[in-house]
Amino acid sequence: MSLQTKPLTVQALNSVSGGDGPSAKKQRTQVAEGQGDQTNDSQCPDQLDDRAIEQHSSAEAQDGSKGEAGPQLTEDFDSLTDTVKAGIYMMQTRTQAVDEKIDELVEVGVQYLETLKQQFIQKMQGIKVEIHTYHASQVQEWSATSAATTEAAVRLHHAEQLVQGLGLQARKR
Repeated sequence: MSLQTKPLTVQALNSVSGGDGPSAKKQRTQVAEGQGDQTNDSQCPDQLDDRAIEQHSSAEAQDGSKGEAGPQLTEDFDSLTDTVKAGIYMMQTRTQAVDEKIDELVEVGVQYLETLKQQFIQKMQGIKVEIHTYHASQVQEWSATSAATTEAAVRLHHAEQLVQGLGLQARKR
């Protein structure tokens, strides 16, 4: 049963009873209980008269109702309708509150991720500076080692030439 069935049924019963006075409420109760206006004694006691059925059907047709049978109505139907309306309002309010909370949490989550991103970028920039500093120091150290190695190789070559020159002179003598 849809939520629209109850208000449409009330409208149909109002059109049958012709108002909202005390006699209308009594008549609505009778219609809801299946007693209706019994103008002919040959009718079954739980059926509505033809006029009431026609009015009820035309009211449902105007309202777009599909003729679904509603719950058995009592005089408290107006308060039940108010209760249903209040429930729907509370559900809508709760849905809106949940949507707002979701939006707040999304905003907090985005801010948290932005903060993490900034921290990550700062940390990566710090690591990049450290890597460049380490690289520069290694280049200097390796350059110094290379220069020392080159100098040693040159000295060794000169020493070999010197020894070879001395050896040749020693043989000649």
